Amino acid sequence: MYPKYAEQEYQRGRSDEAQDFVNRPVRLLSTEVLETYPNGVYEPGEALRVLLRLRNFSEQTLNGKNIRVQIQAFDANGSVISDPENLLIKDLKRKSLTTVRDLLEFRLNDSSVNQAQSFRVSVFYNGKNVGEQVLDLTAKYKVDLNLARNPELSEGMPTPISF
Repeated sequence: MYPKYAEQEYQRGRSDEAQDFVNRPVRLLSTEVLETYPNGVYEPGEALRVLLRLRNFSEQTLNGKNIRVQIQAFDANGSVISDPENLLIKDLKRKSLTTVRDLLEFRLNDSSVNQAQSFRVSVFYNGKNVGEQVLDLTAKYKVDLNLARNPELSEGMPTPISF
């Protein structure tokens, strides 16, 4: 009985998976944050955008208007989301890997400096969730501290130092 039962369950799983790809042919593969000024520091007030990588498993081109992307902050006080939801402008070619840039603009607040802020990015195809990922960011101030000139140090004498 077991080998027959195992084969039936395997075939049922394959059938369920195939039907899932019919209902949800696109998947969210990855997300990244793009900075307005790429310096590796997420500064408070800096406009940040989301970069997505989507995979179309379908044999057909998918209409971009059927793909909705949204971002939600776990802590609404630590950020301002100026563009929380968008539809794709371009269609996804059949059997393709597509990179979508500059989507869903948001900013970190001054109150979030040195504190981790989390955001959930979700993608929906015809109202069905096709992927979610969490972005964790920490706002920091970019400080570049340099000496204005080399100080002349004398033992026992106060010396001004300029930065």
